[in-house]
Amino acid sequence: MSTSTQPRQPSGTPVGGQFAGKANPEANLVLDETPFTGNDSKPPKRTDVHRPVELTPEDYEWVGAYDNQPEPGSFVGPGGEFEVAPGVVVQGTNWANAEYRYLSALVESSTSARYGDGFQCDHCGARIRYVAVYRHKPTGDHIAVGETCADGRLSLDKATFQRLRKAAELDRKQQANKKAARARLEEITDALVVSLLDRDADLDAMDDDTRSVYDHEIVSDIRRRLWQYGAVSDKQVDLVRRIYEQATAEPEPEPPKVPVPVGAQQVEGTVRAMRFQESQWGGSVKMLVEVETPAGNYKVWGTLPSALRDLYRIEHGPLLANGSHDVSHHPVGIGAKVRFNANCAQSSDDPSFGFFARPTKAELIETPAGIPPGSGPPSPER
Repeated sequence: MSTSTQPRQPSGTPVGGQFAGKANPEANLVLDETPFTGNDSKPPKRTDVHRPVELTPEDYEWVGAYDNQPEPGSFVGPGGEFEVAPGVVVQGTNWANAEYRYLSALVESSTSARYGDGFQCDHCGARIRYVAVYRHKPTGDHIAVGETCADGRLSLDKATFQRLRKAAELDRKQQANKKAARARLEEITDALVVSLLDRDADLDAMDDDTRSVYDHEIVSDIRRRLWQYGAVSDKQVDLVRRIYEQATAEPEPEPPKVPVPVGAQQVEGTVRAMRFQESQWGGSVKMLVEVETPAGNYKVWGTLPSALRDLYRIEHGPLLANGSHDVSHHPVGIGAKVRFNANCAQSSDDPSFGFFARPTKAELIETPAGIPPGSGPPSPER
């Protein structure tokens, strides 16, 4: 019986340093899982230095660990150079791929390992998926060891194995969500909306107006959630269409500008922009509000009131292979109508632009793109 592993990397991707010129580790491999039979009842006697009877734990030091059967898509990335160990830079499609290539190349370059392929434990011979890589100090060679043997005989970094299992679980979930997202797009009859929600859409074939809507904050947020969670509601589909219609409608004449009233007052207007701004206290969300008056409009800039914090979402994604979290910012409140009390001051450069401070009694009058109050900004459909 044989098992084919997934292709691990596009052919020809180089590995830096001492691994340059090695055979491509991303080729399709076929593993022979047929148990040893032979003419004798016992397999050949081992003579390698890593056999159990000769193993001295103090002679081995931990290097790292990798998943021998990475989930499809786990190596997808823009590519680049990554420092996978102090002073060791390896090229890969992403950090996890570079680390995999580095560690697997160490094992494959061993001359003293029993197998040296990473698919069998060089200590006991068992088939392994999660591979612990150890350096044998006397020879400088590296061996692949399964978690059971590593935990029983050598020093084991259990957190690394837990990270590998968690990453594999997340990859499987992401692939299932991608399949569900593609199926959901097939249910949508509006071809324009499908193109705006398809992350693989041909952007070069879009006209300028459609491309602009594709990059719209709310459309981008809905598209991201579709592919992250595998679903999008009918309300969100309608919202994407309305945003396109609003963006492509004939522009109305720009209203005249009027000076910003100075002093304490009630501000009621539409949120036109939002941004997270770093500061020595950690940062805060700022918003630009446009106020309409019978004589004309003015704009004020200031800190988002805490009562309106749901208009700007900061999400911490899954734990990445390098140990950090993917943080994303989503200004879902753009287009919302708000009301609050604040002190306002004019800019010295433009009287129709100003700043507000110490906002209080803030309330949401209308959520973005005409959604009735109470329904809130777009949320993931799970």
